[in-house]
Amino acid sequence: MKIIILESPFLPPPPNFKPKPKPKSINPDKIPIKSSIHPDPWSLSDGNNISKPKPKSRNPKNPLSDDNARRIIIAKARYLSLLRKHQGPQAQTPKWIKRTPEQMVQYLEDDRNGHLYGKHVGAAIKRVRGLAGKKNEERDMRLLMSGFVGKLSFREMCVVLKEQKGWREARDFFSWMKLQLSYHPSVIVYTILLRLYGQVGKIKLAEQTFLEMLEVGCEPDEVACGTMLCSYARWGHHRAMFSFYSAIKERGIVVSIAVYNFMLSSLQKKSLHRKVIVLWRQMVEKRVAPNNFTYTVVISSLVKEGLREEAFKTFNEMRTIGLVPEEVIYSLLITISTKNSNWHEAMRLYEDMRSHRIVPSKFTCASLLTMHYKTKDYSKALSLFTQMQSKKIAADEVIYGLLIRIYGKLGLYEDAQKTFEETEQSGSTE
Repeated sequence: MKIIILESPFLPPPPNFKPKPKPKSINPDKIPIKSSIHPDPWSLSDGNNISKPKPKSRNPKNPLSDDNARRIIIAKARYLSLLRKHQGPQAQTPKWIKRTPEQMVQYLEDDRNGHLYGKHVGAAIKRVRGLAGKKNEERDMRLLMSGFVGKLSFREMCVVLKEQKGWREARDFFSWMKLQLSYHPSVIVYTILLRLYGQVGKIKLAEQTFLEMLEVGCEPDEVACGTMLCSYARWGHHRAMFSFYSAIKERGIVVSIAVYNFMLSSLQKKSLHRKVIVLWRQMVEKRVAPNNFTYTVVISSLVKEGLREEAFKTFNEMRTIGLVPEEVIYSLLITISTKNSNWHEAMRLYEDMRSHRIVPSKFTCASLLTMHYKTKDYSKALSLFTQMQSKKIAADEVIYGLLIRIYGKLGLYEDAQKTFEETEQSGSTE
């Protein structure tokens, strides 16, 4: 009973209690073995010098002697990967690696020879492309791809889908792709399919694919939404385009400037200049930075709608941020300036264009010649025509008609007759 109380865990041990040490067992039959880096001098010689120590182990615990370099590299790579992951979709990571000309040649050779993605991926791409032109009864994707089950990763299946040229092959392969164990719903694969459908005008299939993406729980990003908007714009479905654009605005998704340019250009081709201006103003509210193409389309639509002051204001904004306008913009603004008898503004635009070494078109030259004819500045008109000839700008019947009238005003009837004959020879007049 006394022993039980002393060994109880709820009581402290007695102060003078010291366990007796166990006596060392002496076994006369056991021989002590001591290790040493030096070989036993009494053993048989193996031909090595016994004064030298043994070599280090081939598999030590820390194989690197250069400050654990490999371990540091792996840890840094792990850290950078985690950093990119936490940055989210807005991570500023380079998408392309710069290649030397020799590496680029090898890259193209690998692409031609099917080594770019691996032989099995290249074989899968060719196998699926082989269905092009076959009837629906002969398009058994499961039987065709039976040899690739379990051999393609999700990323490799995305590559096979992206490399398809026909929408039917892409549709059938995507159906087979969803049956594989390595597949998981992703906005990337749906975006690839949306782009393929949009390129051939399969808008209904694209809409069904987008709804399926929402049903499986994939949240569309700006790339997927931009792909749908470009598909609508490409095929002139402007009502559906604006409806979809309003929906993504409510979700807070802002598409890129490339998508805005695609929509603006599509609207302008259909002469929907009012809608171009509305979309432009919404883009400015979203603080999307326009580029040279954006300004060209918008200023052209503003001029067509008669919004002269806003067109010049937009032009000045373009010049303020350092963008150089195209010749089309200069031509439009010079034309409306000459029509409104704003000669000073027209000449300022022309000098600005010359400072950027932009060659004027024949329409710009015709507007300037008209201005000089109305202001009776015939010397500048003839100087402009000389510049046209030096820059090999082809003259049309409007320019020849102005020249004949200017020669007539100056009394240069021989030059007028010569110009008229040149007009007949060039076929400018009937």
